[in-house]
Amino acid sequence: MIPTNPRIDQIAYIGWRGVDGCEVLDLDRGPLTGLVGPTGAGKSTLTMCLGYALLPDRKALDIRPISEVKDARKAGVDMLAESIDPRYGYAYVALDITTRTGGRLIAGIYVEQVDGRAEFTRWLLRDPKGIALNAILAQEDGEDEIFPTFPEFKRHCATRGLDVSVRKTVGEYCQALYEAGILPSGMSMWQDRSLYGSLIETTFKGGVSNQVVTQLKDYLLPEATQVSDIVTGLQTCTNEVVMTKNEIVSAEKELSLLQSTYGVGKEVVLHSLRWMMESTSGLAESLRKDKADMVNMNAAHNQLSEDVPRIGREIEQAENTKTTVLKTTLLELRGAADNVTELNGTLATLSSSLSTSKANKSTFDQGRKQWQAIAGQHINQTVEWVRDWLETHRKAAEQAAFAVASQMEKLQTESNRLNSGMASALSEKLAEKTGGQTLENALGGVSEQEALSIELALCGLTDGIVGIDINGLSGLHASDDLPDTFWLGTTSPEPRHLRAAGDWYVSPSAGGYVATKKDRTPVFGSDARAARQKEILKEIDGQRQKHGELTLEAEKLDELKTSLATHEERIAYYLAQRDNALAIDKAVADAEEALKDRQEEIAKAERTRREIEEKIQGIEEPYEHQLKALRADLNAKEQKLEKMGAEIKQLGDKIAANEKALVTLQEEEASARVLLGGDADLMFVAAESLEYFDEARLPVEQTKRISALGVALQDEMPGRLAILQDMDPGNRLSTLSLWPILMGIVRERVSIDRAEVDGEDMIQVMKEHRATLGSKLIGHENEVRIKARNLHQTVSSQASTQKRKIDKLSKLGENITFGNVTGIRIVLSPRDDMLSVLEGFAEQLFSEKKPVDAALKEWFDAASGKEEGISLTGEQLLDYRNYVDLSIEACRKGSGWAPAASLSGGESIGSGLAIALMLTRSIAAKGEIKVDQIFPLFAVDEAHRLDGSGHAVIVDFAKREGFQVIVAAPELTPSYSCILYALNRVFDPHERLIVRGIKVAA
Repeated sequence: MIPTNPRIDQIAYIGWRGVDGCEVLDLDRGPLTGLVGPTGAGKSTLTMCLGYALLPDRKALDIRPISEVKDARKAGVDMLAESIDPRYGYAYVALDITTRTGGRLIAGIYVEQVDGRAEFTRWLLRDPKGIALNAILAQEDGEDEIFPTFPEFKRHCATRGLDVSVRKTVGEYCQALYEAGILPSGMSMWQDRSLYGSLIETTFKGGVSNQVVTQLKDYLLPEATQVSDIVTGLQTCTNEVVMTKNEIVSAEKELSLLQSTYGVGKEVVLHSLRWMMESTSGLAESLRKDKADMVNMNAAHNQLSEDVPRIGREIEQAENTKTTVLKTTLLELRGAADNVTELNGTLATLSSSLSTSKANKSTFDQGRKQWQAIAGQHINQTVEWVRDWLETHRKAAEQAAFAVASQMEKLQTESNRLNSGMASALSEKLAEKTGGQTLENALGGVSEQEALSIELALCGLTDGIVGIDINGLSGLHASDDLPDTFWLGTTSPEPRHLRAAGDWYVSPSAGGYVATKKDRTPVFGSDARAARQKEILKEIDGQRQKHGELTLEAEKLDELKTSLATHEERIAYYLAQRDNALAIDKAVADAEEALKDRQEEIAKAERTRREIEEKIQGIEEPYEHQLKALRADLNAKEQKLEKMGAEIKQLGDKIAANEKALVTLQEEEASARVLLGGDADLMFVAAESLEYFDEARLPVEQTKRISALGVALQDEMPGRLAILQDMDPGNRLSTLSLWPILMGIVRERVSIDRAEVDGEDMIQVMKEHRATLGSKLIGHENEVRIKARNLHQTVSSQASTQKRKIDKLSKLGENITFGNVTGIRIVLSPRDDMLSVLEGFAEQLFSEKKPVDAALKEWFDAASGKEEGISLTGEQLLDYRNYVDLSIEACRKGSGWAPAASLSGGESIGSGLAIALMLTRSIAAKGEIKVDQIFPLFAVDEAHRLDGSGHAVIVDFAKREGFQVIVAAPELTPSYSCILYALNRVFDPHERLIVRGIKVAA
C-alpha cells in the first residue's frame, strides 16, 4: 500500500431539475472549485446534493439552501425531493474518489421521491479500471445515452463486469468513505452522524454568525437528564420519609409491649434452661473426664504389666552384649593393624611407576612441540624429508634475494640514465633575452619516443626557443652566454616517424639518415622522464622490501634446520610414539590415580585402627550406666503397678453413679423441648449465650421475674394467671410450662408478621425492624438533603465537564492559521450569576409544596428583582445548557482574541471552515486511521463576501491544512488558479441547467 492524499476528483449529477443527461464536475487539482451564477441558477442545489452524497442520512442531515429558507412558501417542503426533475422521477449523485491507498472508489446515492419525501439507496463501486465516470453511469440506447433507474443501472454494470454493491445502512456506506480518507469516521454511531451532519449544515451557510454559534452550542453540548432525575427523586424521597416515620411509631408501641411480657417471660425460661444445661453439662463433663482418666489408667496399668518382665530381659541382654562386644572389638583392632602394614608396602612401587610415566610424557610433549614448530604443515613427513625441504627452500630464498638485488641495480641504472638528459643553460639565457620559451620546457610534456624523434629531426640540436620568428634576432647580439647554434620557431617542432634498426632509431635527413641509440636519454620530454623515474623509485622500494623478506625467510629456514639437529632425539621419540599419545596420557593419569587411591586407602586404614582403639577404651562404662538405670526402673514400676490397681476400682464405682444421674437430666431436657415446641432450639442457643448466670441467686431472681410478669398480665383471664401463682421457681420444668401460655398471649396482642414465625427472637426481630426503619429514615432524609444540594452541583458539574471537553477541542484550532488569523477557539463560559441564584435555591427547595420547576421559576424571578422575572421557563432552568454561554473567537495578528463574528470576507468563511476542520479532526482522532490521512471536502453556499484576497485566504488555508472546498457565490474574483463553473438556468421550453467550466489562471 502506497499512501497518497485522498481527494474527490469528480462529481456527477443525474436527474436533478434542469440537468440534461449527466453533468460531471471536475474538481480543481488545487483545493478550491467555484460555482458562480445568479440566484436560482442551481448552485445551492448542487452543493446540497453533494452534502447528502457525503452523509446520506435524512435524520442527521437537513440542508436547506439559504434562498429557500427565506421563502415562506417552502416551509415544510422537502427541498431535496422538490429538486428531482419530474421527467425522471429519480436522481443520482456520484463521487469519483482517489483513496488514501491510491485506489479508486465510486460512491453515490440514488434518490427517489416516496410520499413527497426523498429516500436514498446508497451504493459503491470499487476500482473500475480505466472507465470514465460518465461511461459508468450511462447506458447506450441506439445512438443515444440514457441513465436508467438504479435496478437497471446495477444489472447493466454487472454485464460489464462491474460489481455495484448496495449499502443498507449509513454506517456501511460511510465506512467506505472513511477508509478512502474522505470522512473522519465510519459514522456507525448516531453521535458522530449528528455532529458531522450539523457540521455540513454549518459550513454550507459559511462564516461564523450568531445562528451558527447557536447551532454549534446545540450539537456540542449534549442534553442531560440528571437534573430532572434529581427533581423526581426529591419528590419520591419526601414521600418515603413520611411513610417511614409512621412505621416507626407503630413499631415502638409493639416493641414496648413485647419487652414487658414476652421479654420477661423469656428471661424466666432462658435462666431455667441455663440452669438445666449447666447441671447437665457439668455432670457430663465430669463423667467424660472420669472415663478418660479410666481409659488412661487402664492403659497405664497394662503398660506397667508389660514393662516389668521386659526390663528384666533387657538387664540380662545388656550383660551378655558387653562381654561379646569387647571380644569382637579386639579382633577388629588386630585386623586393622595388619591392613595398614600391607598397604604401606606397595606405596614405593606405585610412586616409581608414576615418575617413569611423567618422564615419558614430558619427552613426548617436548618432541611434539619442537616438531610442530619446525615441520609446520609437514608434520606428517619424516625427519629426513623435512631436513631436505628446509635446505631446498633456504637455497631458493637466497637465490630469489640475489635476483631481486640484481633487478634493483638495473632499476638504479635506469634512474641514473633518466636523470642525465638536460639542456644547456645557454638556452635559458636565450629565452630570457628574447622572451620566448626554451625547447626543453616547450617539449617537456612529450613522450620519450616523441622526444627522440624531435631530436633526430633537429639533427641532435637541443638548444632553441619557441614563440619567436627570425625577426626576433635583429636586436639579439651574439655573446658567450648564448648558444652558437640553436633552433627557433613560432610553434614547437612536430615529431617524425622513427624507424628501428637494431639498437638504433633512424630518421631521414639531408639525403641520408640521422641515427641515435634506443637507450639514449633525450633532453626533451622531461615530464615523461620524471613520471618514469618516480615509478622506478617506487619499484626499487618494493624490491628492497621483498629482498629483506627473502633474506629473513632464508635465515629463519636455517634456524629451523639447526633446531632440528639439536632436538632430533626427542623428535624421534615423539614420531615413534605419536600414535600412542592417548596411551601415554592415560598411563600418567592411571599412575596418579592408583597412587592417590592407595594413599587414601592407607589414610582410611589408619583412621579405622585409631577409631577401634578409642572404642575399646569406652566399652565397659556405658554398659554399666545402662544396667544401673534398668535395675532402678524395674523397682519403681513394680511399686506403681500395685498402687494403680486400687485406684482403678475406686474410679469405676464413681462413673457408675454419675451415669445414672445423667440419664435423669437428659430426660428432663427432653421434657423441656416438648414444652417449648418449635422455639426449643432457639431457646437453648439463647440460654447458652447468657452473659451473666449465678446459680446461687437463681431462685430469688426467678421469683422477681415471675412477679413482674404477673403485673404485666394482670388484665388477663384468671385461668391464665393461676399458673403464675402455682409456679415453683426452684422447679425447672414448672417454670418452662409458662412458655406456651405466654406465646398465645403475645400472638393475640402483637400484629407483626414475625410473631407467627417459629424459631425467632421476637424482641430482637422487632428491634431490628425498628433499627431498619431508623436507618431507612436517616437515609431518606440524607438523600433529600443531598439531592437538594446536588441540584446546583449537578448543573455546575455538567457545565464544568463540558467546558473541559470544549477546551480540549479548542486546542485543535489554536495553531490553525489563514490570512491574518493565527488561531481559532471555542469558548464555553459559565454564567456565574445564574449559578449563584441556583445555589441559594437548593436550601429552600421544599419550603413550599410546589413542583420544582415552578418553584425554581419563582425563585429566579424574585432574585432578579423584576416583576416579569427572567425570560427562561422553569423547565429551561433545569437544563444546564442555559447556565453557560458559547462563543467562537479568532486571534488576529497584532490584536489578540476577539469574537469571530466580527470577521468579514475570506477570514469569516475561513473561521467557519476552521471550526468544521476542528470538529472533523476531533472525530477522526477516535478512529484507527491517522488524522493526517483524512482529507475532507467542505461546501460553502452563497459566499457573496468572497473577494480576491478572501479567495487567496481560503486557498492557502485549504492547501496547508489538507482539505477540498467548493464555494458557491453569485460571482468570484479568484487570485489563484482554479476551476470555476458558470451556472445558468433557462426555460426553452423545458427547464435546463447550463454549466460551463472555466480554468482560471492565477
